[in-house]
Amino acid sequence: MVRGPSLDGWWLDTPAHALREVAIDVLRGEFRVFTAARTIVDARMIHQRRTEQEETREHDHGVVVAAQRALRAKDFTRVVELLLPHTERLTPAERTKLDYARDLVKGDGGLSNSR
Repeated sequence: MVRGPSLDGWWLDTPAHALREVAIDVLRGEFRVFTAARTIVDARMIHQRRTEQEETREHDHGVVVAAQRALRAKDFTRVVELLLPHTERLTPAERTKLDYARDLVKGDGGLSNSR
């Protein structure tokens, strides 16, 4: 069975493949495919962005859980190590914990509970 180009099909995965599938139509002056192709590309970009955001949230959650454990263990240096790279995405409560741990680490030069 031979399939024609499918702009919404799963098998049209790469721009090169898409171009090959619609090249004849474009050469004949059929430019409607560009609108459909742009819609698909935009949808894929949105999906990719959402996937990346979900992965970031999951990673951040793991970091926050590890930081909570370190805080309970009074390993303030570890709390700072874990949370500092994520400062801009921390909740206000998490930011307070980071600031608290950072103050304690600065207070003793970071020597207590260092690994």
